[in-house]
Amino acid sequence: MIIQLKDMTGPVDVYIRKDEELELDSDPAQYDKSTVDADPDAGEWDGSPPRGELHYGLGDSPPLSEGRWFVTTDNPDDLNEVDFHIRVIFEYDISLENSIKLVSEEPEPIEDDLVTKSLLTVTNDFLVGMMEVGVRIDHPRIADLDMTLVSPQGTRLLLSENRGHTNIAYGVTQTDVLEGDPIMEDGFEAAENDFIEDSTMFNSGWQLEAGDVYAYASGEVSGWTAHSGDQFIELNGFEPGTISTNVITAVNQFYRLTFAYAKNPDSEDSLEMKVKVGSVIDLKVTASVEGENKSLDWEIKQLEFTATETSTKIEFKSLEEGEYAVLLDTVMVAEVEPANLYATFSELENLARDPMKF
Repeated sequence: MIIQLKDMTGPVDVYIRKDEELELDSDPAQYDKSTVDADPDAGEWDGSPPRGELHYGLGDSPPLSEGRWFVTTDNPDDLNEVDFHIRVIFEYDISLENSIKLVSEEPEPIEDDLVTKSLLTVTNDFLVGMMEVGVRIDHPRIADLDMTLVSPQGTRLLLSENRGHTNIAYGVTQTDVLEGDPIMEDGFEAAENDFIEDSTMFNSGWQLEAGDVYAYASGEVSGWTAHSGDQFIELNGFEPGTISTNVITAVNQFYRLTFAYAKNPDSEDSLEMKVKVGSVIDLKVTASVEGENKSLDWEIKQLEFTATETSTKIEFKSLEEGEYAVLLDTVMVAEVEPANLYATFSELENLARDPMKF
């Protein structure tokens, strides 16, 4: 329940009481809520002009419920008259307990110069107090799309038209790491601090596919510190190296590969390596940043993929023929869960930073 006053020519005290009308001359006055107790510093309206609202709801004492409620107004100024308009607004309870969420089952294609219909079936037969519409759309030009909400009775409500300019999406897709430990995490801590010429020298699940690599200890070269732990590797030893490991995965599960890489600061040029994940990722990574005084400046790379087999091969291959190569540390694979963040169209202004057409 909202008691709304506007066009006020002076201050007004507003009182709310259930079942019995307020007697202003009683001492003390008996009421359930009033502007005279408001805290303006907390954003509460104290009856000051030119307008304001006194809210009463389920969180007040006693909570709002069925029955007769009395609203009393009083002019605290005995010398001057006050004019105002008053309105009492009752809103439906739109708490989560009384809401339903409808989601489309599969992604739907958007054809050029055609009307695309997305249907959601509502089986609950209730009066609708509020509605929000969330969309997650990728499109080469969002401004070319018009979106309209149509009720079962045929009522049409325009959500958006000619919006977005050159933007290509409504909403975004993010991924959250599932609870639990990563399914694979290795920073080459068990490797021998030497040229790795044989897979057994890793003392872990890594395999040397070609060439050789070198395992550094933090501080072995001045200013060179591991990204995590005490060791890291350079993908070139005496010749370009390729290393790999196999990770147990579940078919169609979403995963994230994370690794730290850095440029060997002794190289004058940028350095490159190839990263492969099963048959789904084949990516060239360039290391071009170095820290001050030829120290290491580690960068983090994240690659997300959907597993196609029960064992997924992770491979790092140096693309450098010279003495220097990319440095590698902190390789991790974790299960992740994709989540859509929707662009929401709502009549509630506090859900949007800027007003939008609804």
